[in-house]
Amino acid sequence: MHDGISGMTRRTFLAAPAVAGTTPAFARPTTGVDPVAAMGAVELADAIRKRRISSREAMAAHLRQTDRLNPRFNAIVSRVDPDRLLRQAAALDADAAKGRFHGPLHGFPHAVKDTAPVRGIRSTQGSPLLRDHVPAEDSLVVARMRAAGAIFVGKTNVPEFALGSHSFNPLFGITRNAWNPAKTAGGSTGGGAVALALGMVPLADGSDFGGSLRNPAGWNHVFGFRPSFGRVPSVPSSDVFWQNFATAGPMARSVRDLALLLSVQAGPDRRAPFALPDDPAVFAGSLARDWKGAGSAGWAIWTARCRWRTACSTPAGVLSKRSARSE
Repeated sequence: MHDGISGMTRRTFLAAPAVAGTTPAFARPTTGVDPVAAMGAVELADAIRKRRISSREAMAAHLRQTDRLNPRFNAIVSRVDPDRLLRQAAALDADAAKGRFHGPLHGFPHAVKDTAPVRGIRSTQGSPLLRDHVPAEDSLVVARMRAAGAIFVGKTNVPEFALGSHSFNPLFGITRNAWNPAKTAGGSTGGGAVALALGMVPLADGSDFGGSLRNPAGWNHVFGFRPSFGRVPSVPSSDVFWQNFATAGPMARSVRDLALLLSVQAGPDRRAPFALPDDPAVFAGSLARDWKGAGSAGWAIWTARCRWRTACSTPAGVLSKRSARSE
């Protein structure tokens, strides 16, 4: 486990040196990655379904990547025992051999943001107050990912109680930027963005109140998407007011992969009266569209150069209001 940093402030965090042996600035984070761990999520799902790659092989490849890089970048915390994970993957392979596939995430290693309850896995929200908290039930979005075949390998690091745009806390320490460990990973879904960018997981989930999916996505060169209110219901929720502002959503290395995870996360639930009724399967379909005549203004994913000299030169996941012209 990463050493705690009790008493660390934002100022001391930003002044902290990069850990010894880190890669140089702007080094490509996927250098040396296992070919299976480098696969896109849609590509990996197709390979598992066609049994070109087994769930056990997928798990082993991502575990190797995590063992190699996580000690340096500290993206995944509360890790599950690898032997247990490989046994779960083997069980899914046995199901696949019988023609039984659990869903679009069948056999996917997945680390859940450490703000969402996961049954049987320590869920701390980055706080010493919840150091030993092990939920008895999944949240709705976690239950949907589990039902779709995901195998949970641990949690992804966050600022304490997800309150902040830099992912460090007194329980697990600092998460380093995937492209330049001397820079911040962003937050609050910083651990998820870094694990995704470094090939430790094929997809990442997160939540967004004021940029917690989009900010770390842009700083680690992946895509983060904040869905519309009600698209991904928040269950359970002890506060009806605050759930109007935050929402769970997907993070991925491509827009197509992003849509795949959204198709699992989204959909109505009787416990969420404001949930949108649309069939989430639409997100798993083709994204092809003729943009001619689609309008002149809107929200578009852009790749403009960072203004603040952060680790990213082209923040692929940042949303900015600009012309939505077809290019």
